[in-house]
Amino acid sequence: MKGKTALFYVLLSLAFFIFGVACLWQFAKNREDTQPAAESLAESSTLQDQGQGKMPGQQEMQQTKAGGGAQEEATSEDAAQEEAEKEETSQKSDGAAEELPSDDALLDEEEAVVSETLATLIRQEHDRIVVLDPGHGGEDLGFTATEEDREDEILLTEKDFALDVALRTKALLEKEDIFVIMTREGDTEEELKDRVDRANILPADFFVSLHLSLKDDSQLHGMSVIYNDQFYSRGYGSGDLAEQLLESVTEKTMEKPLGIFPCEEEDEEVRMIVMPGVRLEMGCISNRQEIKLLGRDDYRQKVAEGICEGLKKAFESRQTEKSTEDTENE
Repeated sequence: MKGKTALFYVLLSLAFFIFGVACLWQFAKNREDTQPAAESLAESSTLQDQGQGKMPGQQEMQQTKAGGGAQEEATSEDAAQEEAEKEETSQKSDGAAEELPSDDALLDEEEAVVSETLATLIRQEHDRIVVLDPGHGGEDLGFTATEEDREDEILLTEKDFALDVALRTKALLEKEDIFVIMTREGDTEEELKDRVDRANILPADFFVSLHLSLKDDSQLHGMSVIYNDQFYSRGYGSGDLAEQLLESVTEKTMEKPLGIFPCEEEDEEVRMIVMPGVRLEMGCISNRQEIKLLGRDDYRQKVAEGICEGLKKAFESRQTEKSTEDTENE
């Protein structure tokens, strides 16, 4: 009986041993089968992410971005507001810049101050002042005279004649202690308005613009004067100056006087002047005989002498009228 019992326990122990070994072998087998499947699933997931344009680890980055989306949206709103503020500031700056005077305006203002200061100094030093304005200049030839059968050959230009006579007149006036201001002293071109504006700032007594005329009648010759009848001057005025100059110049040159005429709308250099002012037309460039006369140096010198003599008499007449007026007021 004891032997049978012992054999029973031995067989039972052996059975438990075999069962345990079988369980361990099954567990090991299941583990080996599960690991390749997990690896395959991981690889499949990776390939799917790559197929959708996602790199490994990008999902985590997207989650991070999603988590910070609200912050980025707030940052974008702040940037937009900052940009709007910058634009508003820029518009205000542009508006302020538009209100500021331009460089040209500042330069004009500076030139005006300098001119006024210069004018004061000139008047302190000189009792008699004349502005001579030789017409045209530079590319502006004025009227031209050409050969009768060769129009491309220029014999005489108004700009050259006017400048030559003006320089001769200046030299003569300075010998008489009359201060002369020239609107141009070389072959330069300047806007008519600029010449007149500069002359108006200066404290001149008389303004004389020098030109030639072109007549429809080629037989007509002689001298004429256009005066400013729109500017009133007490005592000696533009009309008086016109009469005196025409008389003196025609006497000196023995040329024909064609008369004095009030200025028209197109006579800007005379119409805009704010002092006794005239335009002396020193000859008719449309007359073939007068063209020859205008080209002679001795004739130009006589014209200059006649202008100088006329201005001297104009100053004398003005002083006489002023003295008479002062006596009557006393």
